[in-house]
Amino acid sequence: MDDDTAQALQEMVDLAEGFPGQFTPEFELGYWAGVRNGAERWYVRFEGDIRDNEFTVLARSAAEALRMAAREARTRIP
Repeated sequence: MDDDTAQALQEMVDLAEGFPGQFTPEFELGYWAGVRNGAERWYVRFEGDIRDNEFTVLARSAAEALRMAAREARTRIP
């Protein structure tokens, strides 16, 4: 794992552990190996005590997906 991805993952873990709400959120980082032609292969699914309960973001790198999900999660805090 490269340093940028490790840092983004740690930032997401820190966000999840300090997240407000009634229950601790969960997130999942995933990779779709069958996706081709430069499309978004990486995703983060986030579920928590947020507006609409859960969401998924897609990105071209793991670090990008993690950072996009962290930004989106912050916007959905009630």
